Amino acid sequence: MAGPPSLAGRVVVVVGDDAARVGEATRALADAGARVAGFVGDPVADAASLTEMVAELFPEPPPESAPEPVDDTAEPG
Repeated sequence: MAGPPSLAGRVVVVVGDDAARVGEATRALADAGARVAGFVGDPVADAASLTEMVAELFPEPPPESAPEPVDDTAEPG
């Protein structure tokens, strides 16, 4: 059985209202090779701050060899 896919080169932003859990998730993802940031707050109410943080931390476009982004928030079907 194959292991989980590599997260190398992927950008992941973890959003939540529990700082400890966001921190745990960001550490695990970073250990798996992702470029990761954590945001503690409401992503809707704090959308401007979240957008600004992502733009500052990850200003460059992904490399050409990066896999296509996956939208796992979309409704199935």
